[in-house]
Formats: sequence, C-alpha cells, structure tokens
Amino acid sequence: TLDLFTQFDLFAKFHKTTLKDRSAFPAWQIIQLATSGAAAALGLADLIGSIEPGKRADLTLIETRSANMFPIFDPYSALVYSAKAANVDSVWVNGRRLVSGKQLTELSLEASRSELETLMGPFRKAACQEAI
Repeated sequence: TLDLFTQFDLFAKFHKTTLKDRSAFPAWQIIQLATSGAAAALGLADLIGSIEPGKRADLTLIETRSANMFPIFDPYSALVYSAKAANVDSVWVNGRRLVSGKQLTELSLEASRSELETLMGPFRKAACQEAI
C-alpha cells in the first residue's frame, strides 16, 4: 500500500532494523521528513511543509477515539506507529475542506468509482487476456 501512514511505519522499522538501532529516526523526525523535509526536497519550502502565515494550508485531522489510537503518550509516535488511513477524519487542501467526518465534501465516491470503472474497462479486459 502507498498510504502515508503505512509508509511512516515501514520507514521507521526498516531503518531501525537495518541499523540495529532502536533510537534511529525517532517518530518526530519521520514526521518532520514527511512535511517540511519533503517541501524542502521539492524546492517548495517557502510555500508548503509547515503551518505558517502565507503558506498553503494543507491539514489532516486524525481522530483518536479508535482502539488503534489508544493510549497516546506521544502524538508523533501515535502517527508513525498507530495511525491508519481509516483514522483520517478531516482534510483541508489549500484551505478548502475536502473531507469532513470521514466523508468527501466535494465529490461523490460512488460517482467517481463508476467513472473510473468505465475508464478502466478496456485495460482490465486486456490485462485479463494477457494473464490467460
């Protein structure tokens, strides 16, 4: 899977295992690499990557009531080791709320799935024929 939360967890565990060092890449550092570090790598640190006046406001609100999010002793560790995509409650992109209460606000998921299914039809048939 390519969801960000899975990648956080894998990044941490792979590096700790490879380096044989449990202190390598603490959770706060992984979050920093995924936010301001990613913005810097893309040359966009003046526009994104941190919450500051004048920057684009892309935010994700994570609900913490689910069993996998309890207990929380360190919010960074909870994000890296416990959070899943299913814990995303709300999302704002450039200040616009696109997800609220785990529901899309500007798109219909069913309509998007139907459109994608129609577009994928010819490719699915070709892939199935190749597999045979």
